[in-house]
Amino acid sequence: MENRYEKTTIEFSMNEQGKTTDISIYLARLNSLIREKSLSQSELERITGIRQATISDYTKGKSIPSAERFFLISSALGVSMDYLWGVSDIPIQATDTANIQESEWQQRAQTAEQKLKHLKSLLSDVGSDIEALGGTIGKLLKFISE
Repeated sequence: MENRYEKTTIEFSMNEQGKTTDISIYLARLNSLIREKSLSQSELERITGIRQATISDYTKGKSIPSAERFFLISSALGVSMDYLWGVSDIPIQATDTANIQESEWQQRAQTAEQKLKHLKSLLSDVGSDIEALGGTIGKLLKFISE
């Protein structure tokens, strides 16, 4: 008879060494970091805006946070998402985006817009090249079939 209460492992990523990461690494790191930072779940709620009951579910493995909430939690705990998730064993400090000045955000937005414009121009050039290539291939196929 099957044991329905046997611990199950949820596989959700591969680390740099190609080892499967399971939920137990994430849970251990999440709970350990909360203890190390001497944070209560209520304090983590205040910092992240995520309800304490939801944080409780995360710490017990009852649910997994969305990417946005995962980012908020890892930032609040001062580690990268990769470390918290178990993909990396190096607890790299997360960038503190709260202290970035508005002017830097504006500069980042302008840089992103410039890169997007450049990417769009590259893609438009590729489109005409693909059409030309398609026409050439069509001519070759017609020649071969004659």
